[in-house]
Amino acid sequence: MRTCLKVFLGPNFEDEAADWIRAGADHAITHGPLAGCVSVMRAVLEADDRAERLACLLSDVVLARAQNWKTILPVLAHRLTKAMLRDLVVDVHGAELRIQKRLLDGIEDAIGISRELAQERERERERERALRAVASKLRAKGADAAVTIFCLGCARRI
Repeated sequence: MRTCLKVFLGPNFEDEAADWIRAGADHAITHGPLAGCVSVMRAVLEADDRAERLACLLSDVVLARAQNWKTILPVLAHRLTKAMLRDLVVDVHGAELRIQKRLLDGIEDAIGISRELAQERERERERERALRAVASKLRAKGADAAVTIFCLGCARRI
């Protein structure tokens, strides 16, 4: 993890980022994943108020850890604005809840997209099974090879 962080942070924030992630993960355990995400955002932005991207990235890391995901998904940043993040730093009333709401919306979007992709992949598998079932009845020379190429093409589109 440290090597990956160094690429994004440079040497200045590397140690702090590991601490921010740990603190956010601890906060997620006691207050919930969204609160942990917001706490790491706040910590990053208090250190450098121009580090919005880094704040969102580390927030995604905290979310992934809190949910025991194998992969870190960039689900949080696309719903937030710089103004919302600035409000979080200056502690505007209700800013934390507004950000948590946006984070939840981003997570719901990611779940919907993953559901659609899984359904599309299942439809492709059904088409492939149907094509392979018919392939044995085809009499043309090279029909099996054509079916294999077609099925490979279907798999690459997804």
